[in-house]
Amino acid sequence: MITAGLERQTPTGHALTNLLLELGLLGFLTLALATAIYMMRRGVSGQAEEPDSPGIDSLPGVMPSDRP
Repeated sequence: MITAGLERQTPTGHALTNLLLELGLLGFLTLALATAIYMMRRGVSGQAEEPDSPGIDSLPGVMPSDRP
């Protein structure tokens, strides 16, 4: 849609500045969305594969008598 609008006329001056700002913002939002999706997928898969954290009894150097 953006390229079809550019084929009709070549923007100059403030119109060109506004167009470049819009394209930059669109690019930034695209990267932000891709990053958010990646982080969500990574977080979900990391939670499923992560083993349960060890309890205090399984820590080295902690004797049963040292427990609170």
